[in-house]
Amino acid sequence: MDFEVIHQDAAGIITVAPYSIGYFAFCKHLTFAGVGPTIAPYLASRLLGDFFGINQYWGNNPVSFELPQPFNNDPTEKAYVSNRIGRAFADYLSKFLYGAVHTHCYEDAMIANGHQIAGPRPDFYCTNPHAGFQFAVEAKGYACPTYSDNEMNRILPTRGPKLQSTTGPLTANFTVASVAYNLYAEPKIKFYDPVVSDVVYNTALNQTLRSGYYESILESIDSLNLEQDNDVHDQNFVAYNIPSLSFPISKILLHRAIVTREWHNNDWLNEIAQNKVRESEHYYIDLDGVGLASY
Repeated sequence: MDFEVIHQDAAGIITVAPYSIGYFAFCKHLTFAGVGPTIAPYLASRLLGDFFGINQYWGNNPVSFELPQPFNNDPTEKAYVSNRIGRAFADYLSKFLYGAVHTHCYEDAMIANGHQIAGPRPDFYCTNPHAGFQFAVEAKGYACPTYSDNEMNRILPTRGPKLQSTTGPLTANFTVASVAYNLYAEPKIKFYDPVVSDVVYNTALNQTLRSGYYESILESIDSLNLEQDNDVHDQNFVAYNIPSLSFPISKILLHRAIVTREWHNNDWLNEIAQNKVRESEHYYIDLDGVGLASY
């Protein structure tokens, strides 16, 4: 699916560029955005539910998302679906534009760092272990055909009052407001205004969150009793069969460092980031070493 990104950087420079995302990639970012240890028991059903559920909104030859009847006039359905699409795009662009490897639910990061869940806060806490920084993201998704810069100002970190993308107790090098809109005609995403600050990379917290993320995935693989499959495109990955007779995604791919729980160093993550062939018509590998496939 094609979409347009309007990206504003820290200097206020706006770049408009076309992007495209495949079904495998979108499903991966939809399902795993914000996954953490507090939802580990439910990740298995989330995986299968998203794989099947998003297909009705994706369409046969999509140029945009669609709401099938009888839900196309239901404002609650439209708001729920749009918000989840916006979160998936925020996850994707956090990784594509800023090299985030892990995108955690902000509340999970708060708990891991000893904070009570209270007060305003953004949606995601993202980490880039390669460059050694962390950042926060406020993600939104709407059906409306336009979303003005005045509206963006209400969630941007550097304008107006203290706004949602910069709220919350965790230190971050910068914050981002991500708004997806016009989703059911010509999808567009405004990804706005990182504010760089001199913040030390929180190794202890980020390693704790990393472990919780991968443990959640492994627990879900076990709860589904998924069998390993030796047919993989890359021997650095382990494939698990998804039991489905008529669905395009048939395998979950995990890097061997995840399966063996040797995920604490960054060497294997660097190899994934440097591999330019992480997507084809048959598979998608994300920067976190988790992928989907159909071969």
